[in-house]
Amino acid sequence: MQTLIYNATIVLPTTVVENGWLLIEDEFIRAFGPEDTCPSDYTVAINAATSFLLPGLIDLHCDMIEKLVEPRPGVRFSLPLALQEADLRLAASGITTEFH
Repeated sequence: MQTLIYNATIVLPTTVVENGWLLIEDEFIRAFGPEDTCPSDYTVAINAATSFLLPGLIDLHCDMIEKLVEPRPGVRFSLPLALQEADLRLAASGITTEFH
């Protein structure tokens, strides 16, 4: 199955591609480029208008876990629940790697 993400702002290490596209096949990025080189052969298409595509971000230091385990003095949540909530918040922010 080939998934085409198009109409996206693609952030690369040395440049930004406006209205770019990215082709995913078998869970791997197969190709990407500017709008005028967009392929026409794909299984699924996703319009990413107003969205950015960029590598996952790495957060090297965070005190979020402590605040999720004990949001205020005397109130404690279990560590597994706090870690699950941290993962959800990080993923929503584009952070794929976290050093707690």
